[in-house]
Amino acid sequence: PLADAAARPAPLVAADLVRGLHWPAAMPRSLVYAEPDGQPLRLDLYQPPVSSAAAPAVIVIHGGSWQSGDSAQLASLNSYLAEHGYVVAAINYRFSPQHVWPAARDDVLAAIAYLKTNAAEFGLDPERLVLLGRSAGGQLALATAYGSADPAIRGVVSFYAPTDLLYGYENPSNPLVIDSRGTLEAYLAGTPASAEAAYMAASAALLVNENTPPTLIFHGDRDELVRVRHAEILSERLSAAGRSHLFVRLPWATHGFDFNFGGPGGQISTYAIEHFFGGGSSVRIQDSGFRSRTAAALNCHVTPSAATLGWKVLYLNRVSALTPTPLCFQSRIGASGSTGTRYLPPARTPPARNPLPGKGMQRKTMQHHVDGSHITDHTSRISGILNPESGILNPESGIPNAPMNILLIHTGGTIGMCRQDDGSYAPAPGYLAALMAAMPELRAAQIPQYTIHEHAPLLDSANMTPSDWNGIAAVIAAHYNDYDGFVVLHGTDTMAYTASALAFMLRNLRKPVLLTGSQIPLCELRSDGRDNLITALIVAARYRLPEVCLLFGDCLLRGCRATKLSATGFDAFESPNFPVLGSFGIHIEIAERLLLPMPAADAPLAVQTIDPELAVGALRLFPGISARLIARVLEPLSGLVLEAYGAGNAPANDGALLDVLAAATARGVVIVVCTQCVRGGVDLSTYATGAALARAGAISGFDMTAEAALAKLRYLFSAGYSSAQARRLMQQDLRGELSGRRQE
Repeated sequence: PLADAAARPAPLVAADLVRGLHWPAAMPRSLVYAEPDGQPLRLDLYQPPVSSAAAPAVIVIHGGSWQSGDSAQLASLNSYLAEHGYVVAAINYRFSPQHVWPAARDDVLAAIAYLKTNAAEFGLDPERLVLLGRSAGGQLALATAYGSADPAIRGVVSFYAPTDLLYGYENPSNPLVIDSRGTLEAYLAGTPASAEAAYMAASAALLVNENTPPTLIFHGDRDELVRVRHAEILSERLSAAGRSHLFVRLPWATHGFDFNFGGPGGQISTYAIEHFFGGGSSVRIQDSGFRSRTAAALNCHVTPSAATLGWKVLYLNRVSALTPTPLCFQSRIGASGSTGTRYLPPARTPPARNPLPGKGMQRKTMQHHVDGSHITDHTSRISGILNPESGILNPESGIPNAPMNILLIHTGGTIGMCRQDDGSYAPAPGYLAALMAAMPELRAAQIPQYTIHEHAPLLDSANMTPSDWNGIAAVIAAHYNDYDGFVVLHGTDTMAYTASALAFMLRNLRKPVLLTGSQIPLCELRSDGRDNLITALIVAARYRLPEVCLLFGDCLLRGCRATKLSATGFDAFESPNFPVLGSFGIHIEIAERLLLPMPAADAPLAVQTIDPELAVGALRLFPGISARLIARVLEPLSGLVLEAYGAGNAPANDGALLDVLAAATARGVVIVVCTQCVRGGVDLSTYATGAALARAGAISGFDMTAEAALAKLRYLFSAGYSSAQARRLMQQDLRGELSGRRQE
């Protein structure tokens, strides 16, 4: 690499770098910052000369494979930074295998909390913190900074850190140097097969999101402990997310290149750190191109100068990474709008140039075994869309490159759940974003740009409430002008209810809102979530759908026409009384003639929130149901969806039951009759048993699903309609929920 670099013309940057071979270390204070399980954890506190202003703080995390090392590692840099105006806290933390992830990460968080609590005593600014770590400590620094929403963490510095631990396990280090797989297993309490969630949560490259702070990355091409590919992966993810970062790549450097503080590695890294922090007043820039802010990698080599004890002249090839403009200690940009966290997608992969022909495809999914062997299996149901070798979209699929921008709203549900220790599944913050970051399909050029908005808290859909409907609608409204479409990831149990509710809540909708999810979590081998997610992103970006839809399996359904029919099948939803809006096989086919009309271009999106306190309910008739039970149900209600038999029949020979219904409608309760049957609708004039309900004041729900009827009642009452107005509007088509009825 040195010969190659020397052969190329390179601009010359002269700088007064750190002189001498050693910076005299000041004596730090040793303080206990936490005592987890009674074990005292100490940090070494280095303080700058007395200053009237609170100083920024640098938290230094040592390396040692998460099993060894201490806070005294490279004290020279700590003293140097303190002398130049920074408070430095070099911390110790708990080691594996006695303490597994996330114990060490929690120790870093405890140190941050301790420093903030004692900020006045230590003379530091609690709102200006940077994490700096080497090797294992770099992993902890990155994972802590990226996994935290703390705006006080203004930056992170990583020296030769493992950033993608799944990649690291797949591509172990030189076994003569370190047993990297054994080290990871001890740290993360298992293999990727048994502890996948831990591997993902500890991989900084999978945690890049909208709040990721500026990052300075150091790595050497000759590193045999941690491959330089880790730094490349992280840099690629940060570039794709548009996050500020510098990648200082040293072709000649090995692991620990900076340990000689006065040597080339130490001086280069100190030089970069000073400018990353915003200091470095002694450096004289002689090349104006040096100020470029683009994040290309540095290829460096150093020539010694006899004039100094240290290294004087730094040659930079492709000088476009390092900038004297500080990236740290500036305000972090966070997500605006509603509660939640937003994650950005991984880098793009260009489409395959020579896709293999054929109707179907086998998408290969790798599964780990303890013995190191692998199996591949999984048949994609998006036949013909994905290339069987590359796993990315075929140009022949008819799907063009997608410059569109989609907001992915993750509310929870099976698709983003991870397996717990007891074998059950539960949602976990950040887990879905990590899974998606690892999916090569989502780096295809035809996949639209997307941002993940994570609902807080993530929900099993059985816990979904009207308040959560309001939250989803608020996110869509807040970002309506920023995105071309919206995909809502949702659990299947109440997906049809949410789809129906959003259909009524969002009026004058000119952009697609697609709800999808899965029956098997995305982390599992046979997950149907991959196909549903990919198809939803494509459809939301490429088709003008002015309505709320439910996309599942091979069908696109109108949201207020969908109902769940299977607890286990991949085609779990149907639209019993209305044709599907789209079907997905070799081609994506959308029935445009069935879509709702596009609202006028000047009609603004109108959002009607749902009153969560509304007393609206549903009741399913059954043989032997008593008038007393129905009376108790109706007592607090303003509206009821009554699921009757067949075409809308109820026991006509039970006078008390009919009297209870009549008394309720007389006091203004709106009773809407829907059928218990999957298909067909209600006609209260067909049978005497149905006519009896009509005489009691109940109205027909025609061919509405029970989910749509319930959502519509809530919508009308929340919008302030009277009982009489609600009765009339319940029998009119507002959002395509009824067949053959006049629209509002």
